[in-house]
Amino acid sequence: MQRALAATATTTTMYWSSLAQSKREMQLLFVRYVSLRPVVNSELNSLSKPPKPFLIDIIPSVEPCVTPNNIRAGPLVSSRNQPSPKMNKSHTPSLTDIIPVELVKPIKKKMRRTKLTSIASPVLPSTTSSSVSLAGIDIHICDSLISLPRVLNMCGSGPLVSVDLEWNVVMRRGQPVPKTALIQIYNGSSIGLFRLKMLTDGFETPLPKTLSDYLEDASVKKVGMNIRGDAAKLNRDFGISMRGYIELSQLAKEVCPELFDGERVSLKKLSERLLNHQLDKSDNLRITNWEAKHLRDELVQYAAMDALVGYEVYTALKKRRWSPKAENYEAKK
Repeated sequence: MQRALAATATTTTMYWSSLAQSKREMQLLFVRYVSLRPVVNSELNSLSKPPKPFLIDIIPSVEPCVTPNNIRAGPLVSSRNQPSPKMNKSHTPSLTDIIPVELVKPIKKKMRRTKLTSIASPVLPSTTSSSVSLAGIDIHICDSLISLPRVLNMCGSGPLVSVDLEWNVVMRRGQPVPKTALIQIYNGSSIGLFRLKMLTDGFETPLPKTLSDYLEDASVKKVGMNIRGDAAKLNRDFGISMRGYIELSQLAKEVCPELFDGERVSLKKLSERLLNHQLDKSDNLRITNWEAKHLRDELVQYAAMDALVGYEVYTALKKRRWSPKAENYEAKK
């Protein structure tokens, strides 16, 4: 009797266990079917409402996943604690479906720094082309005492000459200023470049008497830009007193003050506004070694052009309007 009851209990347990297993399998198949079947148009309108959970009492951790437009769903994920998104016919998935809009920070564009370019000063309109040229003008370089009388006679003869000086520029404060290395003289036909370092044996001897007497002769008018400062420089370097010179900046202010209107007068400005000639005053030419044994061709052209422009500026000022006060102007010694 006991064996019969035990067998009956075992059979009953196995039956109910098999029945429960079959029931669970049917429930899983139903959930899978609901999640994979296509959505009917009439059901799309009801998707705006939160979906009702299926089989919550039987399978509490699984909810059906309904995907529109016949898109296959991924693995089943629990959404008990997640709100269902509102969907409509025109909805397209975006980043805000996963990340809230308030957490998406806008990308800040970097502002590019623009360089401020300096505005060039206006150039006066030109009316005629420049006629200033070294073509046809003889340039003589004097670097020995033997050639000094001949060169000075060719470029220094006449009642009027233009005079200019060149020396090495000192870039640091406190250093002694080098002595005058070059004197340019132009009389309207020939230009002489006198190299004083070689004429004074490396600045060890005084300036040759032939040249110093010529510079101190007041009967020969000598014109130049800042020639008053050049006269003071020769006096400091060699102890000579240049006489008979006319300052071009003072002369320009007396003859045509309307061209400058309070501006600082320079040889470059006089060349542009009176001769329509652009005078090259770049640093690679102006700041150089004027005491070198041999001068480059561009340095010879630069020095000769300064003397030529000074002479032509004086001629142009004389044609405009003459002033006896400017003619007799001579700086204080």
